[in-house]
Amino acid sequence: MTMTHAEPPEMVTDPFRDLSGPMADRMRQHDWPTTSFGPPDGWPTPLCTLLRLMLSANQPMFIGWGQEARILYNEAYAEVLADKHPAALGEPLLEVWSEIREDLSPILAEVQASRPVHMDQIRLNMLRRGYLEETFFAFSYTPIQDEAGAWAGLFCACTETTAQVRLQRALAESEARASRLLESITDGFIAISPDWRIAFLNRQGERILGPLQRGSTSFRGASFWEAFPEVVGTPFEAVYRRAMDQGVAGSTEAYFAPLDTWFDLRAYPTADGICGHFLDVGERKRAERHRELLIHELDHRVKNTLAIVQAIASQTFRATPALAEPTRAFQQRLGALGAAHNLLTRQSWDHVSLEALATEVTASACDRPERVTLQGPEVMLPPKAAITLAMALHELCTNALKHGALTTDAGRVDLDWSEAGPGDFWLMWREWDGPALQPPSHRGFGLRMIEQALAQEFHGQVSLEFRPEGLVCTLRGRLPLDG
Repeated sequence: MTMTHAEPPEMVTDPFRDLSGPMADRMRQHDWPTTSFGPPDGWPTPLCTLLRLMLSANQPMFIGWGQEARILYNEAYAEVLADKHPAALGEPLLEVWSEIREDLSPILAEVQASRPVHMDQIRLNMLRRGYLEETFFAFSYTPIQDEAGAWAGLFCACTETTAQVRLQRALAESEARASRLLESITDGFIAISPDWRIAFLNRQGERILGPLQRGSTSFRGASFWEAFPEVVGTPFEAVYRRAMDQGVAGSTEAYFAPLDTWFDLRAYPTADGICGHFLDVGERKRAERHRELLIHELDHRVKNTLAIVQAIASQTFRATPALAEPTRAFQQRLGALGAAHNLLTRQSWDHVSLEALATEVTASACDRPERVTLQGPEVMLPPKAAITLAMALHELCTNALKHGALTTDAGRVDLDWSEAGPGDFWLMWREWDGPALQPPSHRGFGLRMIEQALAQEFHGQVSLEFRPEGLVCTLRGRLPLDG
């Protein structure tokens, strides 16, 4: 019987032929004969084939050869090794990565048993830059067999995913912080995707809109228009659609009948659709309506009281001709007070514009109000200061009609005001082209009211100058904040 013998493994003369690059050059120059690998011209074909594949690839790869899995690697894997390169070349895998030996040993045992191992994500605490670093990898370990079919080593292709994991963590943490913030606010917040799906609704929003829920355990993921068909046809729909279709932020405050309350809605376009911030302002709106009712009731009663006072004055002094003029002046002052009261009522007894107040008073007191020129910045007066100034302006108008510039056809009045600084206030009434005036021998009610009440209310000083061209009244003080 003739005995046959297996042919010896085919050897490659130069496994690095035609290869270029830093790692090919480094391997070509390495002292392999002194290592367990031996001279490269004696390396087996499987090793040389995988080596050439590895050195031509851009993905991090290494070969673990022999029972100790001594590693050969490409330039991309050298970046993974960091400070361990180039000393790691030709060294046992578990010694190169001694700090993660416990993680790699079970994997190496599986591959040595000719079972491939694949992991999409593994966490490893690697020491490669002078400190322990949490890293993440996706990899596959594939067994290498020699010509006889026995295990000869392993081939690994891997991808470091540390940066992606850190980014995902940062995004998750950012989203968690944003979610916690949105959950902590006392207003409703909703995020809607471009296909009108509810991507997010905070707890307060779910509480507010809960009565509209139709069997589902959560609004999230539902179609916005199917979840809230009641919004269709309301001002809220217009704001939402404008933000989504035109990318324009908008807001509205309107009554929402299905929940019997008012909402303040603000909708904004985002990179992922739109978001809406909505606040239940029902209590405030009901309080405002109640306040308006009270103000109108008060206005009605005050007007009735003023009318009664006017009637009493008229009846009381009707039989005394000498008191006709004082009675008329008294009634005109009540009229000025009523005009100021009307303006304040229209403003719900909040701050009123000085210009609007002056316009109202001069229109009611002067026969030709266009002869009074108003000039000054926007100034808002609290109610008490507005009434005091209205009465003072009425007295100045009356005086100009009786004795000053408005007694002539050419006469005119300039009313100017300004704020010299925060809180500082200046106002001047100046008459032109009227008759020459002489200071009065005594101060009547009107002048005393101008000099004393006006100065007291504005915490300043009032000066009256009776110049040849006309009266000049100047107020220098501070704008009242309340009252």
